[in-house]
Amino acid sequence: HALFESMAKSVPLERILTETDAPYMGPVKGERNEPATVPSAVQKIAEVRDQPVEVVGRQIHENFCSVFGIQSALESTQQRPWMAAKQLVKASA
Repeated sequence: HALFESMAKSVPLERILTETDAPYMGPVKGERNEPATVPSAVQKIAEVRDQPVEVVGRQIHENFCSVFGIQSALESTQQRPWMAAKQLVKASA
């Protein structure tokens, strides 16, 4: 989806959050955007920015914590949202 990719490239990573309120603006053109597509969105953002998915996911998580005033208490990699995107990529390979 060209608009998604353009925004993922141009918006500073420290300003990006993933969300599912825009059903027409998911990472894959023609597919409905919903909570299940968040890992794919993180992966696509990492891809178009040419950055590791772990770096992008970690920053998006930190952005979320900052916006909502939440202290990140995630310790294990299995609890970290960006790891879901990495696992998704491994499963599809």
